[in-house]
Amino acid sequence: MATMQWDGQLAKLAELRVLSCKMEEKDCHNTKNSPSSGQNVQVQPNVNGTNEILLFSIALNEWYNVSKFTDPETMKFYSSESQA
Repeated sequence: MATMQWDGQLAKLAELRVLSCKMEEKDCHNTKNSPSSGQNVQVQPNVNGTNEILLFSIALNEWYNVSKFTDPETMKFYSSESQA
């Protein structure tokens, strides 16, 4: 099974992106140790009475739906199938 590791450089890049307060995808999210990193950018209007749990659910579903663009062979690396 694949494992995840913390990448301090990616964390710093993410922090700088948040501090810039700009909603745009950038190509500068890869590092030497993580050359194929991705990023998730999400905006939902929050008006009076908006349910925050609903907004989070919408964001999470939109993020998950990106998986349909992922190569199934690549995904096998991250599943129990790779241990067979």
